[in-house]
Amino acid sequence: MPMERKTRKVLILKTGYTETLCDEPYKEGNVSLGDVLRTTALLHLYKKDKVTWLTDTKAVPLLEGCEYIDRILEFNLSSILQLTYEHFDIVINLEKNPGLCALANNIESWQKYGFRFDAETGTAEGYNGAIDALYMAKDECAKLQDTNHWLVHLFAMVGHLWTNARYCVGSSEGGIDVEHKIVGLNWKVGTKFNGKSWGDQWHFLRYLLEEEGITYSMQPEMSTLNDYINWIKAHTMIVTCDSLGLHLAMAHSKRVVGLFGPSRASEIQPYLLGRMIQKESMGDIKPGEVFEAVKELLEWGTA
Repeated sequence: MPMERKTRKVLILKTGYTETLCDEPYKEGNVSLGDVLRTTALLHLYKKDKVTWLTDTKAVPLLEGCEYIDRILEFNLSSILQLTYEHFDIVINLEKNPGLCALANNIESWQKYGFRFDAETGTAEGYNGAIDALYMAKDECAKLQDTNHWLVHLFAMVGHLWTNARYCVGSSEGGIDVEHKIVGLNWKVGTKFNGKSWGDQWHFLRYLLEEEGITYSMQPEMSTLNDYINWIKAHTMIVTCDSLGLHLAMAHSKRVVGLFGPSRASEIQPYLLGRMIQKESMGDIKPGEVFEAVKELLEWGTA
């Protein structure tokens, strides 16, 4: 009889302080929650293992309840000290922050993937699988010419091919109760991403939905991430700029109309329940085009 594979001890470092395929330095308070969420697709590789995930406090609700994570550690001094005294079979560092790279270097492990710390330059470098990702993060022309989506690069960083693995999410606890509507209009973008905003065009889309009798709600002010998750889950479809809401909608198998201007729709994994609209700028996206995409996906869903 074949020998059963031993359960491995795996550590994933993904706080959201840096984005995997971008080269922007970390700014205090900025956490890319979307980058954390889509990294969860890697968990399909480690279903039979004991996985520890180190992340920022803000990202914890994205990971709580996920069946493939055994332990979530919040990034703080206590967790750093603890990890430097533990041994792992696999360490995966997906942050280019030099401090986190140095931490990953100092955690004992048989195998390491992702980004490492170069003691001579004081900067992030990549292990073999991460060299291409690091190159594209630093070379915008190479990134624009790339034909692979984000998850292909993510899986290559740990030495695997992407085989249609989806995001892994848990069941969010708490949060506001939300009345079900057919369409959720996820209109807000962070101040870091003003170029992704669709501006006043949302009002014209609302008018078209009302004329057709399609119920909708505008993304409200919400005090917690669990509130946001519950709002996403309460809709049949989400119309959204390139944001965390896009990835949350995909994670919860919602029909999605994604709006892309300065960012690239081609980075998003092929999504059977969605339609991604790409233009040179957000102002080039017309409400009528978005409305037709909404109707098309609603009709598809009831065929």
